[in-house]
Amino acid sequence: MVFDAVARHQKGILSLKSFKDIIGSEPVFPGEKESLSRVEAADLVNLFNGRFPRLKEVEQVLISEALKIAANNQGIAASLLGISRNALNKRLVRAEKKKAR
Repeated sequence: MVFDAVARHQKGILSLKSFKDIIGSEPVFPGEKESLSRVEAADLVNLFNGRFPRLKEVEQVLISEALKIAANNQGIAASLLGISRNALNKRLVRAEKKKAR
C-alpha cells in the first residue's frame, strides 16, 4: 500500500487520498461503528469528579487524546476529530491563550 502511494505520488506532500482509496471508509478503531449514545453518562461523570462535564472540557479531552494517537501530528489528529487542521489549530491556540491568563 505504501509503495503504491509513493509510486503514484507526483509532487509536493504525499496525499492521504491513496491510502483512503485502498482502505475505504471502514472504521479505523474497534467499536467505532457503535453510537456515542452507548457511552454511559455515569462514565462521563466519573471522569470529571462526580459532575457532568462541560462541552469545552470534553473538547479538550478529545483533542488531547487525538493528538496522543496521532503522535502530535495535527493533520492526523484533526482528521480523527472530523475537523480541518486549521480548526484544530485555532482551538489549540485558544486553549493556550486561556492557559496563559
